[in-house]
Amino acid sequence: LVTVLGLHSVWSLPIRGSGGGVLGTLSTYFPEKRMPDEREIRVANVMTETAALVIEKSGAAEQHRALLQETSHQKSLYEAAVSNTPDLVYVFDLDYRFTYANPALLRMWGKTWEESIGKTCLEIGYEPWHAEMHAREIDEVVRTKERVKGEVPFSGPLGRRIYEYILSPVRGEDDRVVAVSGITRDVTDRKREEERAVFLSGLTRRLANVTSEQGLMKVAAEELGSFLNAHRCYFVECRPDENRVKVGPNWLRSSTTVDLEGEMNLFDFGGREWWEQYSSGNFVVRDVREDPLMRDKAANYQQVDILSYAVQPYKTDGENTAVLGVTSDEPRDWSADELGLIESVMARTWPLVERARAEKALRESGERLR
Repeated sequence: LVTVLGLHSVWSLPIRGSGGGVLGTLSTYFPEKRMPDEREIRVANVMTETAALVIEKSGAAEQHRALLQETSHQKSLYEAAVSNTPDLVYVFDLDYRFTYANPALLRMWGKTWEESIGKTCLEIGYEPWHAEMHAREIDEVVRTKERVKGEVPFSGPLGRRIYEYILSPVRGEDDRVVAVSGITRDVTDRKREEERAVFLSGLTRRLANVTSEQGLMKVAAEELGSFLNAHRCYFVECRPDENRVKVGPNWLRSSTTVDLEGEMNLFDFGGREWWEQYSSGNFVVRDVREDPLMRDKAANYQQVDILSYAVQPYKTDGENTAVLGVTSDEPRDWSADELGLIESVMARTWPLVERARAEKALRESGERLR
């Protein structure tokens, strides 16, 4: 191609960057065979230096644009992450004021961004002890430049929940702490599961050391009633064909509470329809004065300080059913977790009661045959 164009000599110079690397070449072609003169060499050198500046500046600009795009992309990803995570993400300034709160935290507070940013914990509605605790922790993070971890209860629109949190230093260019970031996780359900597991493990150990049916019912009623902060806890057995209910040993929170242990008339507290629902499982009454099934018997319940209760059954033989009941002397919303726990206690306890009865009957039978 060069000869076709009538060019017979070429001189090429490298275009070197500021670091010495070759960025490209500058080539000069001549129609005749010759070497460049001094002026041409100076011009070529100036051109290579100029080209190097243009190339490096262009590359730096492109890198800067790419960096900005990457930074913008990463910022978008970060904002999407903290906006959609169930964890609570926030930043404090050194005056203990929130400078950032993600949507999950705003929901937990029941507030908008405008109502929250620039406010302290106390101004947002934290209890004084809670706000003071976080202020001390922020000071500690600033002083030590180390993370602080903790666990704390908080009551808000979601009810009373348990939260684990980590506060971390945000460092400036001179390594000073310029802010404190935090992330908090709701661990209420996990804590409840842990407490439930510990409770059931302890109950199982206690039941293992008891051999009498009365003793088994007492231990289970005491453990469950205390754990649920109930008013009364007991086991109930019923023979519908006899219209009688038999109430086992009661655990009572107060010594002034009426003890219901003994036999009672089925119709004093509800009748057959009531018993069918009572013994069918997951049966709760928030307020006996308002429940359609309880309303006409409400006075009988109030006489023994029962305004609310929850029960779970254990089917024995035929129509006979045993029920574990927990009561409250004020209206109460029983949760699914509480019903599940009552069911678990019943499932652990009643087979042991039946075994104790069978062993007792066997002993008595053997004694009669002697």
